[in-house]
Amino acid sequence: MQDKVSVTLEKRLLPALHAVVVTEKKDKRGAKHKVLRAPVTLALVKLICKLPETVITAQMPLLLGTMVHSLRSRDQDVRDKGRDALG
Repeated sequence: MQDKVSVTLEKRLLPALHAVVVTEKKDKRGAKHKVLRAPVTLALVKLICKLPETVITAQMPLLLGTMVHSLRSRDQDVRDKGRDALG
């Protein structure tokens, strides 16, 4: 039963949550900026840590890559939200 739950989480829920971690917003000038959703990121990290080791090693690099990419952004607000997610 536990394997079935972890497989369902890995195949269905985690990809859907990865899709909502970063959103695009337009500023006043119409330029698009990517915004990291810190609460979703934190919840996703906590969920991944509860899953088996194989899922952790497969999913954590994807999420960390997204967070690192947000920390490299030129937009100060995006970097601040990335730091909030890590902190």
